[in-house]
This record gives sequence, C-alpha cells and structure tokens, in this order.
Amino acid sequence: MKNFFLMVGLWALVFPAPANEIDWGTSASRRIYDNDGFTALSTNLVTKTSNTACFVQLVYAGLNGVADTANRTGTGTMTDDVVVATTYIGKNMPTSQASSAGRFNMSGISYGYDNTTYTDGSKFFIRAWDLSATDFIAGTVPTEGYYGNSQLFTVSKYSINQIDQFVLTSDFSTTLQAIPEPGALMAGLAGLGLLIGYRRYKRFYR
Repeated sequence: MKNFFLMVGLWALVFPAPANEIDWGTSASRRIYDNDGFTALSTNLVTKTSNTACFVQLVYAGLNGVADTANRTGTGTMTDDVVVATTYIGKNMPTSQASSAGRFNMSGISYGYDNTTYTDGSKFFIRAWDLSATDFIAGTVPTEGYYGNSQLFTVSKYSINQIDQFVLTSDFSTTLQAIPEPGALMAGLAGLGLLIGYRRYKRFYR
C-alpha cells in the first residue's frame, strides 16, 4: 500500500493534472465589424489565410483586469496586457464569405488555448484589427487601421481539466486607433517642429 501511494505521488509529479482549455471565438449569431459598424471584418475572400485576413488576438488583461490601449508596434500591448494566442478572421469557418466574414473559431485540443498559467479570476479579452498582421508568425500588429476589443472574459475552471468558453455574446467594431510607436511619434513631432520653425523663419525674413 505504501508503494502504491508512492507511485501515485511520483506519477503526479511526472504527469501533473492539465490545466483548463480556453475556447475562444465568435458565436453563430455574433460578428466583429469594421469601423463603419456594419461591414463584417474581411477574410479577404479567396485566400482567407493568416497573411491576408484581419488579425485577431487573445489578450490577458493583466493584474488590473483592464483592456489597455494598443500601440502599433510588436504585439500592440501596453502596460501589463499580454497576448497569449493569435488567429485571423475566417479561421475554422466555412469557405463562403457570407458565413466566415467577421467570425472565427478557436476551440478544441488543436486550436483552443491551453491555459497552464492564468488562475481563476484572470481577465481576458479578444482584440481584432481591421488589417492583417505585419508579420503573423511573429505576432506583429498592423501599423495602420483600427482595432476593437471584446467584452472581458474570466477564467473560472483553471486546473480542473475543463473548458472556459470565451465566446462573444455581443458584437463589437474596430473603432479605436492605436498609438504610434514612440520612435515614430517623436519623429513626427520633430518634423512638425521643423515645419513650424521654417514657416516662422520665412515670415521673419520677408
């Protein structure tokens, strides 16, 4: 009996109980829209691949539990937000544009997010962009266009080997503009300063 409990303990150490899976996506009746509020995000019709379809991220909202503002560099996250998974509009959807526009489905062992880190109470949200990723493999966000955030979702089944369903219960649109990266912002301000200085110079020496 003693050996039995010893073996059980060793088994638990070698093969720890898996944490929960997070399935995320849009429901059959919900979509993500462009900044006009009624045009569903495009899968780019024919190809519908990660290189051409609109970019989507699953984001941990950090300790503050808030979806912070995005920027136009790297993964786009600021402060304590963390991107944990990415996909694109049309992923795992029917091939018809009418069925796949504005929608995606990341569920099951192959596509769901295997949550081994974020415990019960952790907040997540889905962030969608109205353009494709600059580099999908690296998770680099578009440098132009708009983005939008879903409602917040809460982990409730961590370490129980069950599934959290982060499925949209309401539509949202990509109506927000990301902040330019600091380098680009500084360059823009410097250029504006030079332009103002040049105009003052011309006015003074007329």
